[in-house]
Amino acid sequence: MTALRRRVHSLADIPLEDLVAQGVQAIVLDLDNTLCDPHGDELPKDAVAFCAKAKALGLRGFILSNGARGRAERLALALGLPCVSRAKKPLRGAYRRALRELGVQPQEAVAIGDQFLTDALGAISMGMALFLVEPRVRRDKLLVRLARPVDRILRRLLPYA
Repeated sequence: MTALRRRVHSLADIPLEDLVAQGVQAIVLDLDNTLCDPHGDELPKDAVAFCAKAKALGLRGFILSNGARGRAERLALALGLPCVSRAKKPLRGAYRRALRELGVQPQEAVAIGDQFLTDALGAISMGMALFLVEPRVRRDKLLVRLARPVDRILRRLLPYA
């Protein structure tokens, strides 16, 4: 699969069937502001439906979150997905672990996240295809809020498919 980098509005805009047809076997998902509100403990129906559809198509999933351990693991368990919390994205260690546990090579997986500085840089550094979704909410945690202006600039400047 070629290095796919695309911005989409939401999870619903990710063409899972096309990815499977291109040989993708796994998805590596961000949690906060990609699958759910970073301040909540509930999984939105669309995120649950997206993960269920991916599983039905034979895609294996894995959650990489820079968030707190208990919350990330609780939400991942509700989705039936393995998880690494405190993943230190964009560093490659957690991505390597996810790919190893999924049993796939980087070109057989797609990363899905909302932040360029963490999710995209990590995926790109691993040679993975990438979908960047729009953040679910604008009420970010302090460090994320400070990084968002740089994130917006990089999204505009760097090429996407």
